[in-house]
Order: sequence, then structure tokens, then C-alpha cells
Amino acid sequence: MGGPLEGAVISVTGNFDRQALGRAVRRAGGRIDALVHKNLTFLVADANSLQLNTQRVRKAAKFHVPIVSEKFILACIAAGKRIDHAPFLLKDTSAPDAADADAGGARKGGGGGKRKA
Repeated sequence: MGGPLEGAVISVTGNFDRQALGRAVRRAGGRIDALVHKNLTFLVADANSLQLNTQRVRKAAKFHVPIVSEKFILACIAAGKRIDHAPFLLKDTSAPDAADADAGGARKGGGGGKRKA
């Protein structure tokens, strides 16, 4: 029997007890991956990582990987099944332009070039 996170591939960014979180994910049937890639199921992050827009957060947005709080993992374990992650989303990465808007829209200085009228 695999558990509530069976088949889930999860990466973590932020100030967490990574060993304890990793053990919990593995006991629940999931797998921890140090890298963020398109086959990742969830990125578990904290508010500080979002605010700093860490490399893992940016990559998760680029690959449209849901960014959830640690509470999602704990809630799945408590429920004994994978529950809807929407209430635990820290950042909505489902929109195709979410990563582009973050990368391009957050530039400082106005873009540096002149436009022709």
C-alpha cells in the first residue's frame, strides 16, 4: 500500500526540517527530489521563499508546478488520502503566462529600450 502521496514527486524550498518532512513524504508513498523539473508534482515552500522568489520558486512557476504549503503534506497524511491542493496553494502557477508574467513583469528600470510609435 503506497499511502496518500503515492506517486507524488515533491521538492522543498524554505525553512523546514527537511529530514522530518522527507521522512513523512516517503512514509506517505511520495518521493523527495532536490531538483525542480517538469515532472515534479508539488513544490513545498514557505512565505519567505515566495517573497524572495527563489530559483526553485521561479522554476516551479516556469514548469506550472503547484507551490503549496507544508500544511498540504500534513493534511494529506492526516486524511489518509491525497486531498485537493487548492486551499494550500501559495502561488497559482497553473496559468500559462504565470511564469512569464513573473519573469518579465518584475523587471526594474522600464526595459531599457525605446519603442517606435
